Amino acid sequence: MAAMVVFALVRATSNSKPSQFILTGSKSVTRISPKNSNDEFRCKELRMLILKDCTALEELPQTIGKLSRLKNLDLQRCSTLKALPDSVGKLVELMQLNL
Repeated sequence: MAAMVVFALVRATSNSKPSQFILTGSKSVTRISPKNSNDEFRCKELRMLILKDCTALEELPQTIGKLSRLKNLDLQRCSTLKALPDSVGKLVELMQLNL
């Protein structure tokens, strides 16, 4: 059965913004998506997105290109990932991409 992770980013304190999202070793998640537009807005502060060993992950959302501060994207051993969205090219601060 395919699964999708719908995530809500939570701030550690009222003044902080989430800087990383880590999901590793999932064998059932096929795609990820923010829960709502507020979470999509907060995602813009992400600097690290780790989806390593998510062996069923088939796609990333086109909106990944809106993660303007993302520096590290780890997709190691995501063996069913079909392609990267074109919007990955908009990640101007990306320093490390692990496939």
